[in-house]
Amino acid sequence: METKNRAPFTITAIIIVLTSGICFAVDDGDFQYWSSAGFSFDINKDWKAVVTEEIRIGESVQNFYRHHTDVGFVYGGLADWLDLGFNYRQVYGKDSSSSWMEEHRMLLNATLKGNFLGIDFTDRSRFEYRDRDNKNDGWLYRNKFTLKFPMELTTLKLKPYIADEVYFTLDEADYTRNRLYAGFSINLAENLKGNVFYLWQSTRDSGKYIDINVIGTYLTFSF
Repeated sequence: METKNRAPFTITAIIIVLTSGICFAVDDGDFQYWSSAGFSFDINKDWKAVVTEEIRIGESVQNFYRHHTDVGFVYGGLADWLDLGFNYRQVYGKDSSSSWMEEHRMLLNATLKGNFLGIDFTDRSRFEYRDRDNKNDGWLYRNKFTLKFPMELTTLKLKPYIADEVYFTLDEADYTRNRLYAGFSINLAENLKGNVFYLWQSTRDSGKYIDINVIGTYLTFSF
């Protein structure tokens, strides 16, 4: 893409970085809607920049309760089967006592990629350092394993996938959360990909589990 054509998308990305949102406590059994939009810019053959914006609507899809912005870089020059990512994420919201919370996260990602019997798979390991206003700072490890199936469903050519993600707090060496995904991706245009999914999340908090059900959508613009 020519430099002059990148300008509108660069301005949009800057606006996204400067915006923020609010957050409410999450109830057990809640039904939610999560929406994300991402931009990907090729810097050269090995590096690309990424910007992602996500909002979450909870309390039976009635309250806009969380917002975060993620900015980072992905390096794929070491091997075809490995991507490395470096990200900064800013989160705004409220905790369970309705006090305002701001959180800053530094993310390091290592994603293994491959294909087995025609099924694409990725295994992403993520280390997060969490700088929080209302809790102690700490380290979090997340592992997400994804299977993308080769078939295309309906005339829209929907590509199904499933995924599982687990969370571990490294400071306490404790398992805290699990997410199960089922969804499909679709190519909407030359530079635009869509993603629709169902997510079941179970979080352990103070000795009990809080479960939520989520319908999510994700748009990715590539330039």
